[in-house]
Amino acid sequence: MFVMGTIGCIDPGYARTSYLTEKSDVYSYGFFLLELLTGRKSVNNDCNLHQLIKSKTANIAVTVDPEMSATCKNLGAIYSFFLFVIRGFFHGYSLVTTCMILNHALSGIAVSMVMKYADNIVKVYSTSVAMLLTAVVSVFLFGFHLSLAFFLGSTVVSVSVYLHSIGKLQK
Repeated sequence: MFVMGTIGCIDPGYARTSYLTEKSDVYSYGFFLLELLTGRKSVNNDCNLHQLIKSKTANIAVTVDPEMSATCKNLGAIYSFFLFVIRGFFHGYSLVTTCMILNHALSGIAVSMVMKYADNIVKVYSTSVAMLLTAVVSVFLFGFHLSLAFFLGSTVVSVSVYLHSIGKLQK
């Protein structure tokens, strides 16, 4: 089965393999949105829309459809979207910001593994320990001051984690 369509809108993965995937739909829908925003066809004699958008030299004010520029109330959002597409997700991020994004992504994976494979009491303990570690790091990074209530709560959590681990060792 072959799919008919405009050459510029066909997913490159489909063009190579002749197999449609969910990514093919997303790619085609994205091209449809680009055609709406720019007011241009995907392929014409002057330029290929895909190449125009991918070229980092594209002037965004010229790329957006002039009729949309006249009627859109928040043209800044469209410009921001185009800049995001052209520059990429990590444009302007420092090394620290990129490391924090990576840290949160890996933490999310770790949490999902705990939620999948651990029993309920371990889930509660892991959440409590994570909050304790976050508070301790906040003391050094942000000058956070620990209160007596926090100290007592962290002591209760630490003792309960210890007692739970001792109980598992005796079984």
